[in-house]
Amino acid sequence: MMRSQFLQDLITRLSPTLDSIPYVYCTVANATYGELEKLKSIVSIAELEGLTLVIPLEQAKAEGLTITESSVASPSRATQVLKLWASHPW
Repeated sequence: MMRSQFLQDLITRLSPTLDSIPYVYCTVANATYGELEKLKSIVSIAELEGLTLVIPLEQAKAEGLTITESSVASPSRATQVLKLWASHPW
């Protein structure tokens, strides 16, 4: 089976559920893995500008992290990304 067909079949079989907790993307300048373990992020990405995390909105507010409207993770954005990914000719 071709790789692209495999990915499309895999995505077709997914049955995601919507989490009721709103999440946000936050980048913390000059942070590295392990420094922000207490935030219990569901995603951590080390980038040149710092550590990008996906954490619950309320937790980000409690920590005083900068939140913009574009940093809020939404189901529609996730669906758009998934559709784009599925249509990519890998």
